[in-house]
Amino acid sequence: MLTRTRRKLLFFAVFASRGPLGVVAGSEVIWPELGDEVHVSNGCYISASAFLRRFLDANPALPASIETVVIPGAEKHSIVVVKEGTNTWARDEFIGVFKVNGDLQHSYEVALRRWLRNATRVEIAKQTSEKIPSTLEDRLAEVYRAQSLLPPEVGSEVIMIPTIRGQIPVLVWNPAPGRGAVYEPTVGTATADTTLTGIALARAALKRQGFPVV
Repeated sequence: MLTRTRRKLLFFAVFASRGPLGVVAGSEVIWPELGDEVHVSNGCYISASAFLRRFLDANPALPASIETVVIPGAEKHSIVVVKEGTNTWARDEFIGVFKVNGDLQHSYEVALRRWLRNATRVEIAKQTSEKIPSTLEDRLAEVYRAQSLLPPEVGSEVIMIPTIRGQIPVLVWNPAPGRGAVYEPTVGTATADTTLTGIALARAALKRQGFPVV
């Protein structure tokens, strides 16, 4: 079974246009490793968080943040946006770095089309190949892989939440004061402005996404 990330990228590939786009990174930006040590299912926010830490370590004076775009015809997707003087750049876990010209969503769509235009279907499938973990053991392993990518200072913790379908492992952390995040491999990361932490945050996030929490 395909994950949401792979489904939405392959869906958009059918409609990819062929408009040209040139991407040249800014000379003042020190770009750290763009890829992650490991890949996790539905982990765009996890990947963005890991890259944001690497980028700020290399460029402490440059503003950078995690922003949300929408893959056309599909779901929300997390990327990192970087500002360098009058220039704005973005990093996506699949397509790499691209220039933001005005509207972020439009720039993302143009960059995504360029990537899909230049890549073969085999390359696209390989880059976005994911399988939804179906067993408790696989889900737990995926959650621990996600935790390995996050900065230690965020204090993430793996929590088992009981549901009528059995235990659900999740990764819970507070990326900033008043902000909560919960990662579950089959649906991705839910974030919200909240004062909740730990188990309470995990239960609230799973309930909101339709899990039968008990």
